[in-house]
Amino acid sequence: MENKFIGEVKLDFSAYDGKDFYSDGNIENEIFFNVKAGNEESFLRSDNRWPVIYHLSPLRNFLLEWLPFEKTDSVLEIGCGCGALTKCLLSKVATVDAVEISPRRAQICALRNRHEKNLTIHVGNLNAMTFDKKFDFVFLIGVLEYAGTFTKTKNPQADFLNKCKSFLKPGGSLVIAIENRLGIEYWSGKPEDHTGKVFDGIIDYPESNGIKTFSRLELKNLLTSCGLVYQKFFYPYPDYKFPSIIHSDEMLPTPKEFEHFADDFYDIDRPALFQMSRALPTIINAGLYPDLANSFLIVARQSHDGQRNLPIKIVSNNCSRKPKYQLRTEIHKAPTASGLIVKKVARNPFAREHLDTLVENCKIFSEIYGAEHVAQIKRVSQDVAEMEYLEGMTFEDYLCQALERGGAEEFVKVLTFYFQTILRGSNNSDEFSDDVINFNLPNRKYDFDLNFRNIMIRNDDFALFDYEFLLPTIPKKFVAWRAFQLFCSNCSDICKKHGIDFENLVATMELSPETLKEYTLQSFVIFHALADVYNQRYKKNRLPVKEMKLN
Repeated sequence: MENKFIGEVKLDFSAYDGKDFYSDGNIENEIFFNVKAGNEESFLRSDNRWPVIYHLSPLRNFLLEWLPFEKTDSVLEIGCGCGALTKCLLSKVATVDAVEISPRRAQICALRNRHEKNLTIHVGNLNAMTFDKKFDFVFLIGVLEYAGTFTKTKNPQADFLNKCKSFLKPGGSLVIAIENRLGIEYWSGKPEDHTGKVFDGIIDYPESNGIKTFSRLELKNLLTSCGLVYQKFFYPYPDYKFPSIIHSDEMLPTPKEFEHFADDFYDIDRPALFQMSRALPTIINAGLYPDLANSFLIVARQSHDGQRNLPIKIVSNNCSRKPKYQLRTEIHKAPTASGLIVKKVARNPFAREHLDTLVENCKIFSEIYGAEHVAQIKRVSQDVAEMEYLEGMTFEDYLCQALERGGAEEFVKVLTFYFQTILRGSNNSDEFSDDVINFNLPNRKYDFDLNFRNIMIRNDDFALFDYEFLLPTIPKKFVAWRAFQLFCSNCSDICKKHGIDFENLVATMELSPETLKEYTLQSFVIFHALADVYNQRYKKNRLPVKEMKLN
């Protein structure tokens, strides 16, 4: 095939031998024609099939958008597919050379980025390609596991990695995302992503066709054997395809961290022997999370010397919100008393106003509570604000300790402190703001989301650190009602142990049935004002275990 252009994007067919190794089938033609017609967004929002969200959803950008790119960087993206991450990379660096073995996928990627002058797509097998330059980053996102199918050597994964390594500049980074074959989701019964068989990776692929994933130790040894001695592992949860939070070895999850995470998945309806969020605290307490995390994101280099700074310990997102409320939260090393700083980053230009609102809310709360009771934040650039990192325990944990220490009597004392001190003010009416979904209103001072996880207890005092959503008027009892609801859900085991019941807690506030109905309605209104609810339609179902098909 001859080289061609789609818009500004060059497709280089010089290494294409006419062989395509994989495809999702005819649905790729549907994606192609919708993208070509300019219907990408409407197609994504109206079709909940897995290949559609996997190839087109902007939710996937969160995996890479926080890495320490520079505008002068050059990137080689191996296995770009339909361009799920290509647009994100194009917005961060000077040039992107993408490699894609499937002409149809390469064409889709080109169409999605047709106006970008800094993208070249090379169609064919990487092993048949050479480049006239070296790269700052080489990306293998969901690619390494396929090395055995297109690298026909005795050690295909090592030979493929050495090939990729040869394209790096001195000090350049190889970035790999891949499933962990020992991930907790596979123990719970999820079929192996590439073979569709339950427990297939765990029992070492007895009918292997060349596709395989690796454990953490296997990956470390493989990378070391290829001379990639610097390795920084990150752990995207629930997986690298659609992560909500990404941990590192320097800041692993706490046992309680996943209690509020639903076991959401988007690919297929699947059986589950157990609920992951119930098993993870045991795994974390045993020190096994790095080995049983569902997937890995690895930054690897050939030397420990002179590499670009990677200070991030943990990164989380709220990309399920509407774009104008999407802030990314990063925890960095910093020369502060705690040694850490929190960065709030606008994930898109629309969210910059929300970042402004957050900074203004800090000033409002500091006037109400005193600056010592509020995590301070300051704007450092158009897209970034830096917030004080608070050490201590959450008010939720403080309540749980009170229950364990003194039962219901101690619990009531702590709740009284919450009502009298943290929810202080004159807002005792049952009125909501006229515009309850506008969080930029003047004279705002009440936070509807002042739940127990957004309050830190340190040195027998409190501090507030999540104050994104203030309104001029909102019932104090509504704030408490939501806080009780979340507490009883997040800490269901300890509540059950001590006879704490949501309905009984609510009954102490003496709310009428009409008021409770109004609270439920307003909670629904606020949720829909914040959430990009179309994402919910992609979620698949958990099946009865009896439907599990064993190997």
